[in-house]
Amino acid sequence: MSVQQTGASRKMPIAWIVGTIFAIVALLIVGFVWWKSGDLAPDLFPEFKMFPSARAFDPPGTVFRIAPDGIRYDVTDLSGELKTNGGDETLPEQSGNRKIAGEAIADFLAGNALASGSGNINVSLKLRGGHREKTSDTDVDKVLAKALQGINLRKDSRYYLIRETISATEIDYVLTSADAQAAGLQVGQSSSPNGSTKIENSENGETRLVAKFNAPLRIFYKPELVTFQSTGLTGELKVSLDKVSEPLWWKSERSE
Repeated sequence: MSVQQTGASRKMPIAWIVGTIFAIVALLIVGFVWWKSGDLAPDLFPEFKMFPSARAFDPPGTVFRIAPDGIRYDVTDLSGELKTNGGDETLPEQSGNRKIAGEAIADFLAGNALASGSGNINVSLKLRGGHREKTSDTDVDKVLAKALQGINLRKDSRYYLIRETISATEIDYVLTSADAQAAGLQVGQSSSPNGSTKIENSENGETRLVAKFNAPLRIFYKPELVTFQSTGLTGELKVSLDKVSEPLWWKSERSE
């Protein structure tokens, strides 16, 4: 194994980027806070993290690494070699107190739809059209070490394997209008080829952020930490997987 740092920026179609931004403003506003803090709906999904944006990519079997500078690099995609189990799932409502960092979100959204602000907010979260995808230990054990054997593994990076994901066709956040105002949320509605987003106030002092997608997009993922060492004279790679209990976040995403 050798230590090497390379990478080119992930390239995505302009139409996809623009459509996603308008379709999931509500998700980005609250989702980014939880992603940054690492406190990602622990009661409902104790071993899951929230993606920084709703996405059709990053299926179970995705291997990525996080470099010391906080940048995420895609390493390999094993989804084509792994059998994915799962199916549709009804997800219960989740409520809880979260720390919101308005400045961080404002930077993330380039100042769009949010002003600077911070504080503790109580959020009720509902996911509709839930769908779970997951992999088995047997399949992962067969392919993971073999796939990593021919890769230059960076000793200064931490490697992760996505074992499960949860997708949804609709996300519904409810918070108090006072909290929404403190966070700088603005009432409005937008649409795109990927779906629609609405932020509205109700008469009972609540604000709803609703994002609807035309097709299920991945919201949560369950990562496992990949550790490895060479064994024997042949340098055969020994791989092990461990739970991820600490917050997991990255500045940006790139491909190797």
